Amino acid sequence: MNRGEGMRDISSIFDYFKKAFHLNKSNKELYYPQIAFILVKASMFVIFGVMLYQFVMDVSGGQFTDLNMISYVKSMAWWGIALLLILGLGSVIMEAGLFNMYKKSLSGQGVTVSDFRQGVSTYFFKMLLASIMMILIWLIILIPYMIIGFITLFTGFFIIPLIIGIFTAMWKVSIVMDDLTVLEGFRKGFAFAKDNFKALTALIIVKTAFLSSTGGSGGSGGNSGSNFNNNYNGSFNGNTNTGNSISESIDIPDFSPAISGNSFEEVMQQVLPYIKTGFYVLIPVITIAIIIGALVKMVFEIFFNLSIFVMYDDIENNMLTEEAIKLKKDPLASFDMEVK
Repeated sequence: MNRGEGMRDISSIFDYFKKAFHLNKSNKELYYPQIAFILVKASMFVIFGVMLYQFVMDVSGGQFTDLNMISYVKSMAWWGIALLLILGLGSVIMEAGLFNMYKKSLSGQGVTVSDFRQGVSTYFFKMLLASIMMILIWLIILIPYMIIGFITLFTGFFIIPLIIGIFTAMWKVSIVMDDLTVLEGFRKGFAFAKDNFKALTALIIVKTAFLSSTGGSGGSGGNSGSNFNNNYNGSFNGNTNTGNSISESIDIPDFSPAISGNSFEEVMQQVLPYIKTGFYVLIPVITIAIIIGALVKMVFEIFFNLSIFVMYDDIENNMLTEEAIKLKKDPLASFDMEVK
C-alpha cells in the first residue's frame, strides 16, 4: 500500500473537520494570543487615524510651509513602515506560537499560554526564514505570473496561487510537527502534498473560500478583487453615461465665487467641522468593524489550521502504522530499505 493511500479520498476531510471541531471546542486558549494581536492591530489603526487627523488639522490651520510639509510626510511614511514591520513580525510571532499550540492540542492534554511562548522561542526564526523565502519565491515568479494570468484571461491569477498554496501548505506544519529545518520542512511538505494531493486540495479550497468570505486568506483583501471586477464591469459595460446621469440628478454646489484670494483657507474653515465629525465617527466605527471582522476570521482560521494539523498527524501516523505492520510481517524489510 502506498503512503497514506487510505486517507487520500476527498471525503476524509470531513473526518479532519470533525476532529478539528472538537479540538477547537476543548482548547479555548488558542484564541487568547489571536485576540491580543487583534487588539494591537486595532490600536495601531487608531494611532494612525489620530496622526492623520492631526495632519489634516495642521494643514487646515495653515501651519505648514513647503519644507515642513515634506518633513511631516516623511515622518508619516516612516511611521507607516514601522507599523508594517511590527505587524509583519507580529504575524510571524503569532504563527510560531500558535503552530506549537496546534501541535500540543493533538496530544489531547490541552494547551496553555506557555505553549505559545515555547513555540515563539523555538520556531520564530524558522518561520521568519520560511516567510522570507516565500516572499522571494513570489518575487521570482511575479513577471511570469502576471504574463500567464493575462494570457489565460485572468484564470492564472487564481490557479497559480492555489497550486503554490497547496504545495506549501504543509511546509511550516512539518517544521513544527517533526522539528525539521526550513529546507527539510519544505521537502517533506512538498512530498506530503504530492502524495495527498486530492484531499489537501479540497481542504485548501474550502479554507480559502471561507476565509475569503470573512475578509481574506493568510492576509488582507478578502474578496476585494472580485468586488473590483464587479464594480468596473458595471462601469464599462453599458454604463458610460453614469457620470452625466449623476451630475444631472444631483445639484452640485458651485464654489467658484469662494475660490478667490484666500479661497483655500476660507473653504477649509467651512468644511473643517465636517472633517472633524467624519474623523470622530469613522475612526471608532472602522475600528469596531475591523475587530468584529478579525474575530470572525480568527474562528475560521483556527478551525482550518487545526484541520490541516489533524490531516498531517493522521496521515503520518497511518503511514507509521503501515510500516510497523510491514516490519512485523517481514523483519528484514527495514534492512532492505536501508541498503537501497
